[in-house]
Amino acid sequence: MDVHTISLEDAEQQGRPRLLSGLISDWPACKLWSGAEGIQHLVALAGEAAVQVMVSPDAVFCGDVARHEPLNCRLRDVLERSSDASDCSTSAPSQHLYLAQAELTGGLEPLHQDFACPAWLTDSGCLPEVTNMWLCTRGSCSSLHYDPYHNLLAVTTGSKTVTLYSPSLTPFLYPMSISGDSPNHSCVNCKEPDFETHPGFRYAQSQAVHVHLKAGDCLFIPEGWWHQVDSTGLTIAINFWWTSPLSGGLQRLASTPEHTTAVESELLKPVGTATATAPPPPLPDLIYTHSSNTRAAGPEVQSAQQQQQQHQQQGTEQQRLSRSPSDSGSSGMFALRMLMRTEIEEMTHRLLGSVQAHPLIQWDASSLTPKVRDV
Repeated sequence: MDVHTISLEDAEQQGRPRLLSGLISDWPACKLWSGAEGIQHLVALAGEAAVQVMVSPDAVFCGDVARHEPLNCRLRDVLERSSDASDCSTSAPSQHLYLAQAELTGGLEPLHQDFACPAWLTDSGCLPEVTNMWLCTRGSCSSLHYDPYHNLLAVTTGSKTVTLYSPSLTPFLYPMSISGDSPNHSCVNCKEPDFETHPGFRYAQSQAVHVHLKAGDCLFIPEGWWHQVDSTGLTIAINFWWTSPLSGGLQRLASTPEHTTAVESELLKPVGTATATAPPPPLPDLIYTHSSNTRAAGPEVQSAQQQQQQHQQQGTEQQRLSRSPSDSGSSGMFALRMLMRTEIEEMTHRLLGSVQAHPLIQWDASSLTPKVRDV
């Protein structure tokens, strides 16, 4: 982890997280959003804004939508339950509240007056597509997940510890099904991992990187990097999302008729006879390769023969664990994963029958759920 400030262009090209210490220390928000006076200031700016928060009795917040307990309220209601509220000892309930991914529009837009998009982004011509607020009242523990965008996380109040995992560790992080509500989240409970169910996570833990952020610090998290975030006390952060150069190039490529035709042709190749009585599996990921030193390179579908040769060359289990693909190349797989999810869904009605026996697809026959290949 490089703690020295580098340019956005270099950070994107290298495809690794970067800690930018003190990058936003001059934001008024870093001074105005702390303590009881800070809560009063935020209430005055946007206290009546309608928000939806997650509720948890133990400060652990999962990425699985089915496990959320949402609460619709005002920002004022959230702030007045925080550990920094002057009367929290008598009025704060036992539940922990977490305002996650609240886009700063509508009633929250006045908060923009206390910060500005960092020059680290704008000087490079980057205009973030989404700006969000993340606020926990008395500490929180997020689920392990990745984002399909580049991300700049900026802490204004409190502190956060971010645990990072390279995209190359994906086979050991057990992503949720791509056909579910939270395909970018892990099935692993990072606080109480079940190593019998998720044995590979033990190896992933040995490769994790831990970064501590205090108020005024920023962390650049490249697209596809897995991260889990712990916060203490009242913690507020702003984050900026923008499309990576690789994803932008792939999206432009996908919009061409030639690309769509090529994907359909590859998927519809007859490769065997599927069992007529077997139910069709959920549509999983396709496996792609691309040049890690070409930022906007197009995808090249990897043939079944190449896949077989690759697995034959892996050798022993220890050799497989020690392999470390380039981080930028692994991040590209996530861009393709999200891109192809939409395309495959749109083609489902005419491709499903032929895709069951396709060599590029791998799934668990017993549970009919996709497996993540180690590529």
